[in-house]
Amino acid sequence: MKNKVLVIDIGGSHVKLMISRAQKRKFKSGPKLTPREMIAQMKPLVMPDWEFDVVAIGFPSPVRDGKILSEPKNLGHGWVGFNFEKALRKPVRIINDASLQALGSYHGGRMLFLGLGTGLGSALVWGNTVLPLELGDLPYRNRRVIEDYLGKRHLASSVSRYPRPQYPGQNRNGLFPGWGHDAVIPLSRFTERGMVARANVRNRTVRDAISN
Repeated sequence: MKNKVLVIDIGGSHVKLMISRAQKRKFKSGPKLTPREMIAQMKPLVMPDWEFDVVAIGFPSPVRDGKILSEPKNLGHGWVGFNFEKALRKPVRIINDASLQALGSYHGGRMLFLGLGTGLGSALVWGNTVLPLELGDLPYRNRRVIEDYLGKRHLASSVSRYPRPQYPGQNRNGLFPGWGHDAVIPLSRFTERGMVARANVRNRTVRDAISN
C-alpha cells in the first residue's frame, strides 16, 4: 500500500498544501512568517479531514541532504534547524521548492524549470537527476540580480512603467501567454530563443547536462 503524501510548497507569497490534484488548500505567507506560525496556520486546514502518512516540503532556499542551509529571503527567521518531524509528527523530506515543482512537471528528456513567483525558482532535470540552480542570484544589470527583475514586485511595477512589451512573446501585462505561472521549457527551445546567450554557466554539472 502506497503512503499518502502531504505536499507543502512554501513560497514568499503563499503556502500551498496538497494531498491530491483535487484536494488543495493555501494561505498567505510573507516576510514575517516563521516555521512555528506556518505550522499553526496549517494545522486547522489539514488535521480535521486530511489523512496522510508522510510529508514532502518544497522550501525557497538551498537545501542539502534534507536540511535547510540558509534562511529564506522572503520569509521570517527560524527555518534553519527547525524540527518539522516533531512539529508534524510525521516523516518529513525537504527539498528546494523549484526542484519539487520541476519534478511534478517532468516527463523526460532534459528540462529547465523556471518558477516565476515572488522570486525566481530554477532547476534542471535530466534522467534520474534534479539540480536546483538558484539562477535568481546571478548578477545582472545595475549591480542587481536576475530575481530583482523577474519577481512579482518588479513585473507588477513594469506594467505601469512600460506600456509596451519588452521581450518577444510578452504581453502588455508583462506575462508570457501559454507559459503559465511556472515556465517549463525544454532546453532546445530555451536556447533557440536566445534566452541563455548571456548566461555565464560555471557549474560543471550544469554545463555537462546542457551539452549532453
